[in-house]
Amino acid sequence: MSQPHQNQRVLIVDDDYEMRCVVRMALQKLDVEVTEAENAERARELIQTEVFALVVTDYEMPGSTGIELIRSILTDSKTAVPILILLTTHDLEETAPIRKFKSEIEISGHPVHFAIKDANLNALKALLNIALAN
Repeated sequence: MSQPHQNQRVLIVDDDYEMRCVVRMALQKLDVEVTEAENAERARELIQTEVFALVVTDYEMPGSTGIELIRSILTDSKTAVPILILLTTHDLEETAPIRKFKSEIEISGHPVHFAIKDANLNALKALLNIALAN
């Protein structure tokens, strides 16, 4: 019997190797194929050549931020990714750029989810499960 998310591909984008491992472990329990990128530039290259059901990206990375990556994905019709998750160590309501971006996304109606990196693994797995189910 196949798992509910089997054959779905997910891209994890984070400059922190340990955090990529945490997210990868959560995703492997959902039986999805995982690809990793250490920065937004590498993620853009992968998105140009591969199809992903979900992108989980860090907010703060050297070079482009997660918000800049998500914006580029949303504006390029060739790189359409149905669901995006932005991970951050910051309080979502206290960080002005994230708060502004959340407002923009709510208006656009695109399914972008936001999560605190320090949340426990069960909370992250639940969010990933919900995102992949939609």
